[in-house]
Amino acid sequence: PPPPSMTRRQSLLTWALCCACAGLAFVVFYGLGQSAGRGVLMPLDDAYIHFQYARQLAAGQPYAYNPGLPPTSGATSFLYPFVLAAGVLAGFREQAPGLGAMLGGALARAGSGFARARCARAAGAPRWLAGLAGAGFALSGAAAWHAASGMETLLITAFTLGLLAALAERRRGAALALAALCALTRPEGAAAAGAAGLVLAGDALALQPAGPVARRAAALIRRPRAWLMLLLPLLAAGVQPLVNALVTGSAVASGNAAKSVFGAIPFSLPEALGRVAGQFARMWREWALPPDALWIVGPLLAALALVGVLALVRARRWRELVFLGLTLGVTSALISTLDTAFWHFRRYQIPLAALCWALAAVGAGALARWRPGRALALGALLVTVWVSWSFLPAYSANVGYVAAQPYPMARWLAANAPADAVIAVHDVGAMRYFGGRTTLDIVGLTTPGAADYWRNGPGSVGEFIERARPDLIASYGEGHGLGLGFLAATDLYAQTLAEFPVAVDPALNVALAAPVQGMYRPDYAAADAAQQPRALLAGALLLPEQTLLAALDVADLASERVFDYAWSAAGPPGGFPTEYYEFTTIGCAQPCTGMDGGRRITGAEQFTLPARPGQDVLLITRLHGTSAGRYQVWVDGALLAERVIPALPGAWLEVPVLIPAGRIAGDHVRVEIRPLAGAVYMPYYHWVYAVRMPVLTPAAAPVVTYQQGAAALEAADVQRDGAQLR
Repeated sequence: PPPPSMTRRQSLLTWALCCACAGLAFVVFYGLGQSAGRGVLMPLDDAYIHFQYARQLAAGQPYAYNPGLPPTSGATSFLYPFVLAAGVLAGFREQAPGLGAMLGGALARAGSGFARARCARAAGAPRWLAGLAGAGFALSGAAAWHAASGMETLLITAFTLGLLAALAERRRGAALALAALCALTRPEGAAAAGAAGLVLAGDALALQPAGPVARRAAALIRRPRAWLMLLLPLLAAGVQPLVNALVTGSAVASGNAAKSVFGAIPFSLPEALGRVAGQFARMWREWALPPDALWIVGPLLAALALVGVLALVRARRWRELVFLGLTLGVTSALISTLDTAFWHFRRYQIPLAALCWALAAVGAGALARWRPGRALALGALLVTVWVSWSFLPAYSANVGYVAAQPYPMARWLAANAPADAVIAVHDVGAMRYFGGRTTLDIVGLTTPGAADYWRNGPGSVGEFIERARPDLIASYGEGHGLGLGFLAATDLYAQTLAEFPVAVDPALNVALAAPVQGMYRPDYAAADAAQQPRALLAGALLLPEQTLLAALDVADLASERVFDYAWSAAGPPGGFPTEYYEFTTIGCAQPCTGMDGGRRITGAEQFTLPARPGQDVLLITRLHGTSAGRYQVWVDGALLAERVIPALPGAWLEVPVLIPAGRIAGDHVRVEIRPLAGAVYMPYYHWVYAVRMPVLTPAAAPVVTYQQGAAALEAADVQRDGAQLR
């Protein structure tokens, strides 16, 4: 039988009520977004990434985050920059896109509430309760916060709830269109699109003549007009990867590359799956039992949602149950693969939480048949909406953080940096949008290739900055975490040009603020000095002939690829996979100081080096001796030497290993270095020299030998000076 539906008058009244509630929330949050004469500011720096892509799109440079530079895929949403670009063309410029995004978010919030009301009505809820359920979502603090964040969150929420309503009301054309919009708005929206496609395919099969499923499917295939439209959601899901591949060379959005749990370094499949499972369980647990007052669903609506599921089962509404089960299950699993699954007050989870709100409305409709149940349902809605307005101080705080750090930093940049300056940044949105200077995104959202360096830790990030040589750095120090503290302790932050402090409440901070951010001018002299050995071959070790064949800069991914570099960990890394320091070299010749990035290795490292048949090769390795240990050097699968790692933290040590000509069979050798007995081996550079070693004949039998006979003490003269020997 056809599901219950709203009359035209009821639909108009419900829509007007949802718009009024969304408008009220818009006015409140718009007032909070005003910041001391600076106009409207967003509470998330990420919103300005979308704004910048939209501005470039409106200027005819799609996907080019920095004018004139190669395109990137830092905007995870395919559709949203086009929506914002339309606003830019309509006159929303500078800070006005924030106002436009808030207006669009308010409209999407009203649409979400209206769709929720239709879902409730289609499931049998009374008209008055359906309208109240829609108004409740439009008025909720969580929906209002995300609608005013400048992100695409409420857009995908409106499409997802609208899709559920279209399926419940048997509106096939609307369902296909909304499924395609879900897939175009967010990558994980493809799960909702696929679930809707399965439901619609089941409907199409059910409409075929009676008989076995195989016969029905064959009859459907013979009618192309009946099934070709079902491919629309699938085609929409493939649009973003295809465009990314054509425009940027990679089908994977750079945001996913920077945020995926499966991109962790070093990678462990059991550990990654464990993290995904843990985040999945936490997500569902915290919807029902939130750890703070920032309710998105909350215990009362979670209980009503469970009643809604039981009501759908009892009514045998399998179509809705299949869609909800697949969408909630698959999408929450996809979100659980992100490091950022709980960022920005669970931004990625809001569409799923909205489906729980829809289920709660169904549950409330089921309880409304029982007079005391009406009071329970109404009370649960009112309490949840009331508590959810704790998002107000959270919004105010994060707008204040943006006003105190990224916005004035960007304005300082626009006023003080040359027009052609390149700025390395951690939070790239406002710095590029308001600063008007070319940015180097060290996280990797908007700069090609940077995400791989970021994933490898601060040592690789330092190497990336060394390679790119930006004019300035606008970033955090240790206050944002330990990683950037490695960089801040070196000459990459040599000169402080300006600093921007702010008092941060950790429980509310999602704007990525920190106690201090600053503008710094790097000095690359120490990085240049680190490119050559400072002790060996520079005075301490003198050879008749030495020719540099290769230099492998460990933790610089581009250099590692040249030498087919590989490394492994024997267990949990115990820290970042790479680290970055500025030290002096033991026994060095001037200049002594160098800054360099290297790896923390507990398993082994391997690399291929060039060689010259018939000629000795000298391998020099720069180490950081954080603790005492030993390691072995293997060449082409055979043990060559064993070396000691002295406990000399805070200094570079250069260790030589001679590879005799007799061990070299071709024009290259494969070297493997293995730390022994749980030692931590931290290499930073490998240099390879072709050398001609002098033949030294001991004058007499040695007193003692060291390093397996590689060093011999020919004679010793012991003199006594009072109570001391020398």
